[in-house]
Amino acid sequence: MTSPKPPQLPQLQTFQDQWQSHHGSDLFDPKALSLTAALAFMRAYTQDKMTQLSIEEIPLEAAYQRVLAQEIVALVNVPAANNSAMDGFAFHSSALLHSDLVRLEVVGKQFAGDPLDDFSSFEPSKHAVQITTGALLPSQCDTVIPQEWVTLTGQVLAFAANKIRPNDNCRLSGEDVRAGGVVFCRGRKIRASDMGMLASMGIATIQVFRQLTVAIFSTGNEVQSVGSQLLAGQIFDSNRYTL
Repeated sequence: MTSPKPPQLPQLQTFQDQWQSHHGSDLFDPKALSLTAALAFMRAYTQDKMTQLSIEEIPLEAAYQRVLAQEIVALVNVPAANNSAMDGFAFHSSALLHSDLVRLEVVGKQFAGDPLDDFSSFEPSKHAVQITTGALLPSQCDTVIPQEWVTLTGQVLAFAANKIRPNDNCRLSGEDVRAGGVVFCRGRKIRASDMGMLASMGIATIQVFRQLTVAIFSTGNEVQSVGSQLLAGQIFDSNRYTL
């Protein structure tokens, strides 16, 4: 089986003639070489390669600055469930309607990582639940007041009703990402914040385009490698390191 022939690059003179015919300027006159012309010439040499980039699967920790080769679809809601955005006390917002000074009895605790308690004896206008950041929000509650904003005497907390609004400090299921929704499109360059989002969905590996290998050549009779002995009229190859 014969191997396929590599794509043929355009001949310089042919490219020059075509450019001059369409644009009326000399492509290789340094004074006439525009950014548009330079980009067009580079694309003519790289277009075939752009469509032949292979794909590799890498761990999430290696994803920074890599380019996605797949569409990322959320498999779960983020957050996965209603939860608290603050350390404080969860209660039902109906309690704000009864008085300028709200007084509620703390009837339980809900900590991050714990299963959700049913709080079956909870009364919306009378009770509150101590809660920590990230803890599941009791179904009877829709608002969380930060612990710094309340006065706690024994098991009774008090705070001014105008300190808080209904639904404050609660993170709802799917608020950031809905399961089934497109999170990132193919071709996206992964940023640090994107890695956090991918981790929040439990994605451990992603498919990315394999990185290009680039070679840099320095030319000129006067250019010598760093570490060599310079003769009169010669210079060290500094541009290669800069590039």
